[in-house]
Amino acid sequence: MKTTNNKEQKASYYNKIFKKAKHYKCGFEKSEYYNVWFELIGFLPPDKSISITDVGCGTGQLLQMLEHYNYCNLMGFDFSDIALKEAIEKTQFASIYYGNIHNTRVISDVIICTEVLEHIENDCEVLEKFEAKQIIITVPEFNDPAHVRYFESVEDVRLRYGKYFKCFEIIKVQRWFILNGYK
Repeated sequence: MKTTNNKEQKASYYNKIFKKAKHYKCGFEKSEYYNVWFELIGFLPPDKSISITDVGCGTGQLLQMLEHYNYCNLMGFDFSDIALKEAIEKTQFASIYYGNIHNTRVISDVIICTEVLEHIENDCEVLEKFEAKQIIITVPEFNDPAHVRYFESVEDVRLRYGKYFKCFEIIKVQRWFILNGYK
């Protein structure tokens, strides 16, 4: 794992990004994350009525994809007002809320946290608080101005997050690692 010199950013930073970046405005099928999410969905239980919470849901692209695959008990939250407006427009029935990962209690059958933990300094404290049978996270293998850390290998991800799960598996898809874990 590589720690960067970058600092955790406030919502205003992400509001600027979500306002400008066109790739967050498109539907899930055109997202650069599509292949990662497709693999992630393969880890979900077949019961489409399970509760799934998307922590740091951004513009709702993953929630939109989950709706497409007929998951029906969906919730997402983010702390970017701009992203939340887009998420509400993209999704049909997911519940979308304002929430900050540092002070929002998350209880769900499944918690999905994609492209979030590398942005926050106290990622392990946050992960430890998640209350779910299954937790799926993604983290990158590359740096970005908003990343406080990134990962170079499956082993890096295992060393950082493995202790929070009874059992887990990690795969690499393109430039991202997916950890599927059970508490």
